[in-house]
Amino acid sequence: GGFDMSSVKPAAWAQTLASPLVEVVSPGALLARPQLVKCLNLATLTPQDLVHIEAELQFCIGRDAELGGLCLFFDTVFKGLSNGTAQHPSTVLCTGPESPPTHWKQTVCLLGSFPRVKTDETVDIKIILQQDRQNPRQYVLSLET
Repeated sequence: GGFDMSSVKPAAWAQTLASPLVEVVSPGALLARPQLVKCLNLATLTPQDLVHIEAELQFCIGRDAELGGLCLFFDTVFKGLSNGTAQHPSTVLCTGPESPPTHWKQTVCLLGSFPRVKTDETVDIKIILQQDRQNPRQYVLSLET
């Protein structure tokens, strides 16, 4: 008995790949050290600075495994202020897998395949974030390998 659901697998996989996943990623799932996509200074940032963000990243693989996707997260530094008599320390909000979980979690972009990678292999990935015209709080994300 039962149903053969194999015919819906391609459509289900295509739907999974269409949008990034937002979830808590275990630090042990990471295959390489994090790379900086963009550093933004909110004191000097202009809206035009956010329309198109692009980075070419190079990851050095730390162990033999299957590479399934890219994990995205952000860190924010709130600089300490000086009131003339005392310097207040900076506060750092980290949302990466190696930090305590936050409600932002991490964003996982699946590659669509699971190539085998080896320790010390270099993987180049280009990430492009294009601000959505309808909703400027969202981005269309593209990855090139």
